[in-house]
Amino acid sequence: KYAIGEIILVVIGILIALQINNWNQTRLDKNLEKTMLKEIKSALVQDLENVEMIKARISRKAEGIQELLSMIASKKPYPDSTLLNTYNKMSLGYTVTLNKGAYEGLKSIGLDKISNDSLRKELILIYELYFPTFEHFFKESDEDTRNKDYKVQLHNKLW
Repeated sequence: KYAIGEIILVVIGILIALQINNWNQTRLDKNLEKTMLKEIKSALVQDLENVEMIKARISRKAEGIQELLSMIASKKPYPDSTLLNTYNKMSLGYTVTLNKGAYEGLKSIGLDKISNDSLRKELILIYELYFPTFEHFFKESDEDTRNKDYKVQLHNKLW
């Protein structure tokens, strides 16, 4: 009877140790999830700020193009400084780079660390579909702009 009692105590001790270990691992996983989600949120906020800056640059570029087209259509002489200012607006460039570091870090340790299924699916959709599409759109748009010779033609007309 004594041996059976000791075996039962050892088994109970092992089960308690396993439960404590599971509890501790769950706590660590939750902390990691919170940290990763904070980093992703921070990256998304920064990306939104960058997109707003790009939108402003595109708007300024469009404004410059419209001003230059109006100047050309009017056939009036303009001071070089006005033409240069308008040309510089029209020539504004932009680069789209989105911060995927936190997401890639999460991906490397396992997306299953995100316990909320719908949040995990949304993050995958954003980083695997929306961001690449967004970057591709701006890359194509920028390449089209660079490859067109309208800048060269305008430059030659102005100078």
